[in-house]
This record gives sequence, C-alpha cells and structure tokens, in this order.
Amino acid sequence: MKKVQLLVNGVATSTAFVKADGTFSYYAKSAITSKDGNYVMVALDAMGKELDRQIVEVN
Repeated sequence: MKKVQLLVNGVATSTAFVKADGTFSYYAKSAITSKDGNYVMVALDAMGKELDRQIVEVN
C-alpha cells in the first residue's frame, strides 16, 4: 500500500501517501460534511490500483 484515498458518497477526494512504517495521516474535515454520508477509505498501490477498502464510521 502506497496511498490511501477517501471516497465521500462514492466520489473520490484527495489522496495521502503511506509512510514506510505503514501509517498515514489524512485530514478529512473539509470532505466530511455530514455524519450521515457514506465514507470509505481505499488503499491503493503505487500504480493507483485498489488493494482494499474499509467503511469509515463518522460520529
């Protein structure tokens, strides 16, 4: 995994790079406008191919 990307209601937002230790930081406040939306974090390889996806719970 080289990058992560947030999908908001099915629409891709900006990406963040994953550090060598496997961690990443992603500032999503501007993308999350409601706790009722559909939020999914997508793991991408170096070529942008999807590796995995997980639903993000917003409280």
